[in-house]
Amino acid sequence: MGYNFPRTTECSTLPFGHPEGLYEAFANMYKSFTGALLKKINGEVPTQGDLDYPTVEAGIRGVKFISACLKSSQMGAVWTNV
Repeated sequence: MGYNFPRTTECSTLPFGHPEGLYEAFANMYKSFTGALLKKINGEVPTQGDLDYPTVEAGIRGVKFISACLKSSQMGAVWTNV
């Protein structure tokens, strides 16, 4: 495990060789969010590392991307600006 960054090792809770994918992604997102939320509730200031979860702005960018994909598909798979 010496070849991984500490954050990578922290985010991988399943043993090596197991597929992680969706299970780990959601678990890590919820863990980061609740950790930051608890700090705020306790009057602490979350660090940049605590804020490692998607924001509303990230969600908006995702919706815009999907909308552009649908528009591109409807127009014959042409390049579409986001």
